[in-house]
Amino acid sequence: MSPTAFLALAIQLANDPRADESWFRTSVGRAYYAAFHVGLEFAERFGIRLPRQEHVHKKLMMLLGNCPQISLSDAGKLLDGLKRDRNHADYSLRDPRFGGRAFALAAISRSQRLCQIIDACAVEPESSGIKIAIQNSAKLLGLPVV
Repeated sequence: MSPTAFLALAIQLANDPRADESWFRTSVGRAYYAAFHVGLEFAERFGIRLPRQEHVHKKLMMLLGNCPQISLSDAGKLLDGLKRDRNHADYSLRDPRFGGRAFALAAISRSQRLCQIIDACAVEPESSGIKIAIQNSAKLLGLPVV
């Protein structure tokens, strides 16, 4: 499955005229997981193996955020913000700010931006310089690089 299928579902849920609060909140979660898995695949493309345990989300944010490449650092910040959005959408059920269409569309927009950044970094000539930078970031975090 492609991670962007989550993003397509998020867009479909948020834009459906029948959508209610549960759809909007679910849309935020799918937008986050699209971005998370795009980031995870990007790291793996450069030989970085993030352990599949509870802190994998934070490690990925740190990996991207600590990278000296400005665009990847921005991607790390976007991912961090999307995770906060997802947590609000999933756990702050009494707060209506996190259950509306505008909140869902904003999360989708940030997810799309992160995916664009990662796509741009994954092709030559950009990817050559990024490989060393992201692998160094991984080593600083104690992540295995193969």
